[in-house]
Amino acid sequence: MTASTARSTALFAIATMLSRITGLVRDSLFANYFGTSAQYDAYLVAIMIPFFLRKIFADGAMTMAFVPLFNEKLKNSGKRAFIFASTVMVFVSF
Repeated sequence: MTASTARSTALFAIATMLSRITGLVRDSLFANYFGTSAQYDAYLVAIMIPFFLRKIFADGAMTMAFVPLFNEKLKNSGKRAFIFASTVMVFVSF
């Protein structure tokens, strides 16, 4: 493993850990403020869509399938990789 890869991996791990901690703090604050109410239920329903999209793109099989194809297109044709990424985002979001 090169130093650049190790540094990138460590940065990604730290960012993920900070994201999880801030998510826990957010959920704790909302639960403390709203308790069990219709307002909190509405918030949870509304936040499901962004969480679902994050799950698909960041944690799921989409990442394992998309990243290698994007990198290959980026190496071979540059601009076409971004057209490919835009097409995939439009297709997945509708």
